[in-house]
Amino acid sequence: MLAGLAALAGASIPPVGACMRALWSDLLGHDDQLQAAFAVESTVQELIFVVGPPLVALLAAAFSPGVAVLGTAVLLLTGVAVFASTPASRAWRPRRRAGDWAGALRSPGIRAVLATIVLLAGAFGTVEVTVVAGAEQLGSRTLAGPLLALWALGSMVGGLAFGSRASDRGPERRMVGLLLLVV
Repeated sequence: MLAGLAALAGASIPPVGACMRALWSDLLGHDDQLQAAFAVESTVQELIFVVGPPLVALLAAAFSPGVAVLGTAVLLLTGVAVFASTPASRAWRPRRRAGDWAGALRSPGIRAVLATIVLLAGAFGTVEVTVVAGAEQLGSRTLAGPLLALWALGSMVGGLAFGSRASDRGPERRMVGLLLLVV
């Protein structure tokens, strides 16, 4: 039952991050301010990954796994409501473009980014599962939360370091370097 509720919750999460990035692109243009906003957003997201696992583990240990899932749902709904109620979000409208059956997938760059995201998501998901399994083999399932938080903390520090410096290289060249660092 709990696994089913978690799957339903995960499948119903709105794409707030993507909506926020689209909104910032319109509000900030395409200069260093936009890159800084993207860096801040990814850093805050990593902060969520640092704080989230220990918080969920604490709620599950202190109350129950159901309370942890419910608490996560409340935080998610609150965040979505705050974002959706901002004046900039409420006023944003997409630009009209000619329809195409493939849409953005016509672009080779978008296909490359999509393939990269799928591979990274698979790798990150694998890490999250193996960290939990490794923590359990070490005799402490609750060790998984702090280990995942430590991993996210490293990612957050990397995001801050990357986002705080300007670069003359295009985003595609920076992405290749960053992917090499991830490997």
